Amino acid sequence: MHIYLKMKLLIFQQFGGEFFFFTAPSGAAGTDCSFTQVGKITTAGQYQAYPLGVSTPSFSFSNDTNTGMTRPTGDTLQFVTGGSERVRIDSSGLVGIGTSSPVAPLHIQGLDQTEGTVRLSPHSNKGSENSHIHYGSTGDWYIRSASTSGKVIINDGGGNVGIGESSPESIIHIKKLHQVLLILLMVLI
Repeated sequence: MHIYLKMKLLIFQQFGGEFFFFTAPSGAAGTDCSFTQVGKITTAGQYQAYPLGVSTPSFSFSNDTNTGMTRPTGDTLQFVTGGSERVRIDSSGLVGIGTSSPVAPLHIQGLDQTEGTVRLSPHSNKGSENSHIHYGSTGDWYIRSASTSGKVIINDGGGNVGIGESSPESIIHIKKLHQVLLILLMVLI
């Protein structure tokens, strides 16, 4: 057995076994000290960190200790910036952005802002038109081609498209089509 004490880090090695890491000794000189175990290296060479929490993630940076990755519960990863959870991958493989309880393979919980939940921006070689999901104060969807001369293609594999209709019965089924046609006739006259 070997024990090494470096500043506030205690490293303990069992003969032919694992290394254990302890930190943050407490206690005064001449009294008992206690250490907190923060990780270990297994005989197979795997480093195993102990979960710490959102404000001090298990894996962080020396100059930014509230940003990193931790494990809030079994089989779950949590990515943290500024001491707040931003992304979670749960035990089922569901990814949550802005939510700690994802219910779909990719679950994005939007913020209350006008830029929307998702913004898709093309490379400048393709154009400058952005598409938005939940844009503006009413949560509109803007589906655009990257270029003003581009195309937006919907359902090119066949099937019906419904506008205002959840059960389209033809290639394009517009709910209240008669109202649209009446307005169009009034404009043309």
